Amino acid sequence: MSAQLPMLIVQMGRPPHDVSEVLGEQPDWFLAALAPANLDVLVVRPHMGEPLPQPGSFAGAVVTGSWHMVTDLHDWSERTAEWIRQLVAAE
Repeated sequence: MSAQLPMLIVQMGRPPHDVSEVLGEQPDWFLAALAPANLDVLVVRPHMGEPLPQPGSFAGAVVTGSWHMVTDLHDWSERTAEWIRQLVAAE
């Protein structure tokens, strides 16, 4: 096991079925792009109720796009927005 902190992929919802059937889900896309870097990667899905990790427990984060509008104010989206504000404040 690597001593480095993992890269984090925050999956913000699921793509429509016709998209995921052909292309997979957002983490698949980013994992393919990150594969050459040989990084440990952790995927977190706030839309499924998974907790977001504490600052300092990962090397960096990729927050995927979503098919939901930010103005829909979904609980998981608002929770993730607050988490991002905390990360920025923690530098």
